[in-house]
Amino acid sequence: MVASLEAYASAHRASGIMQPVARALSHDDFRGAAKYYASLAPPPLPQGSTDASAIERGRIIATNGDPNTRVPACLGCHGEDALQIYPRLAGQNLPYMLNRLRLWKNGLAPGTATDTIMVPIARALSEAQIEDVAAYYASRVLPSGKPR
Repeated sequence: MVASLEAYASAHRASGIMQPVARALSHDDFRGAAKYYASLAPPPLPQGSTDASAIERGRIIATNGDPNTRVPACLGCHGEDALQIYPRLAGQNLPYMLNRLRLWKNGLAPGTATDTIMVPIARALSEAQIEDVAAYYASRVLPSGKPR
């Protein structure tokens, strides 16, 4: 969240709503907002697809990637043991993930530090794979019961 607010404030990431808000905040405010949101209780149920077959197809891509299209396993960057620069996707909002992946796929990168990594991956994913991976991550909850 801090990185996203920094990107909005510097206009590296475009948003008519978020840029003025982020520019009005200090770096301490960024950290405070991130800490606040991280402390919130998770939603009672994951906000994702209930289609078990889509979730399973997404799990396979997240775990193994797709060698036919040179898509790496998502967990390499988005797993619990990955570098902190990469967001954890478990429990992420389904429409948000769908939108982000589609933006990257269509060349409308949102302006993040990892765009150069995600753009070619998203472009290699089919629409069905985007829906499956997003369904998988939206259905996930960490062992602590808190989505990340």
